[in-house]
Amino acid sequence: MVKPASIPKNYLCPITQEIMEDPVVAADGFTYERKAIMLWLERNDISWATEKKLKHKDLVTNDRLASEISKFNEKNPSPDSLEDKAVTSIVQCLENKRLLIAQLRISIVKLTAVQEDLSEHLLNCKISNTAGNSASIAGTGILFTPLALIGIVTIIAGSLTSIGTNVTQFFIEKSLQKRMKKIIKEEEKAKFRYEVSQMKSQYFIGLMNFGTNCYQVGSRIWKIMKYAQLFEGLKATNMTTKSVLGIGGWSSAAAACKGTKFALSSAFGAGLSAVDIIITWTFKNSTLEQFKIQIDNREKHIELYTKELEDWEKSLPNEWKI
Repeated sequence: MVKPASIPKNYLCPITQEIMEDPVVAADGFTYERKAIMLWLERNDISWATEKKLKHKDLVTNDRLASEISKFNEKNPSPDSLEDKAVTSIVQCLENKRLLIAQLRISIVKLTAVQEDLSEHLLNCKISNTAGNSASIAGTGILFTPLALIGIVTIIAGSLTSIGTNVTQFFIEKSLQKRMKKIIKEEEKAKFRYEVSQMKSQYFIGLMNFGTNCYQVGSRIWKIMKYAQLFEGLKATNMTTKSVLGIGGWSSAAAACKGTKFALSSAFGAGLSAVDIIITWTFKNSTLEQFKIQIDNREKHIELYTKELEDWEKSLPNEWKI
């Protein structure tokens, strides 16, 4: 058997990290194992190597490299028995599973750090928003005194603070969501590499069936991304609602200036500010909940993968273990 260290790096597929049998060149200029890159392109429109959008998904056989690999294999024959190939594929699959577990642990650490940043920002925004709404309510009370002008200024200042806080919170959440997506993206390659090695081991050993579990994991991830889209919608609705509540304070000031329906408009604006304070401290933040789901999901997967890895290693003959 050829030792990995003696195999030229350009003979190894960037995805499978194994010597290629059918090398093809993708639009990014890199060479991959045909089956591996075809599976990747079925699910992605970006390059595995550069992570940039591909101009097309056409593949061209790398005849020169295929010839070089063929000559290399003739000089360094690999085991032909099914058992040997099975051993190699299973060992690679186990190693990729370990790497996936490690990547998930790293993701949890990173997601937790971002979650803590978000919690801190949300607390500051809650305090600022409450201060703004409290000022609007206080200003409404001052309108009924000889200091009505001060009340108007207070209402306007409070409304500006509330609206400004909501806008700031919106952009902070957007920024932290981008960080979350970047962390999740870092996992994709580890998951895909494991899945490819898993499929290869299934090809050689039908007794080892991980396909169902892999599908379930993929389904869960897909559902989480759907939840993320739902959270986006809820957050946009929440932003609109808070903007309306902030405008309520402006309506009180405008009504006071014009002298029309003074008491009713003032009470309406103060009531909306009070409702906004209750919403601010009562309702759960959708983005924060999204982080919790992502972290919980990865903790469950780590537990599941670790248990599977232990079961696999227990069932393997000692000579197969690494």
